[in-house]
Amino acid sequence: MAHGQAGAGELSARARLSVLQRQQAIAEAPARLAQLQSKLEEAKRDAERGTMSAPFAARIGVVEVAAGDQVTPGQTLLTLYPADALYLRAKVPAPQAEILRAGLRAGIPLTADISFGDKHMSATLERLSGEADARGVDALLKLDHAATQLPTGSLVSAQLALPAQDNVVALPYSALHGGSRVYLLKEGRLHGVDVERVGEMPHAQHSLMLVRAAELIPNAVVMTTHLPNAIEGLPVTPMQAQPATSERRS
Repeated sequence: MAHGQAGAGELSARARLSVLQRQQAIAEAPARLAQLQSKLEEAKRDAERGTMSAPFAARIGVVEVAAGDQVTPGQTLLTLYPADALYLRAKVPAPQAEILRAGLRAGIPLTADISFGDKHMSATLERLSGEADARGVDALLKLDHAATQLPTGSLVSAQLALPAQDNVVALPYSALHGGSRVYLLKEGRLHGVDVERVGEMPHAQHSLMLVRAAELIPNAVVMTTHLPNAIEGLPVTPMQAQPATSERRS
């Protein structure tokens, strides 16, 4: 009988202990819940910090890290570029740069035809550098939306149209002597004329240079055959005479 009473007392004590433990767990539940919620919010913040989103539509250039890498504050993770704001940097000769600069000041849209492999697109000149070097002046052109898939850093072919020019004559490059001189035919003899080279223009399978000089008047006859020994007053007989015409060209 004593053994039965002892067993019942032990069971009762265990039951009371279990109730106390349960009551304690219930009492601690709000604090435990608050702690877990705090950890959940911290995990959410960490997840948000691990997700990057660009403030604009962009193309990724170079990725500097890999998945699982540890990073430090200020470390470069990647480089990206606005997908709708790609620019072309090009060099233009200093004399033509001044013509382009005047066109920009006048508000004239100056566009370029761009070729990259079999792709063709256009670009608009936005600004020119204020400094020049031996290669020319830096020009910055904004590419159109068709260039969004053009790899950054690519080398492309570009033809930039100059503003329309008055009193400009188109001549083959063979007419040029010494870099800045052409020869007119007057009374059967050569007469040298210094010209200002304005630019060039496409013509059939070749390009023609655009030049300007006061003596290149309508009906002037220009020698287009390149003569290494051409000198002032040299007598020549033209095989085919075609008067030069003064035109407005771009």
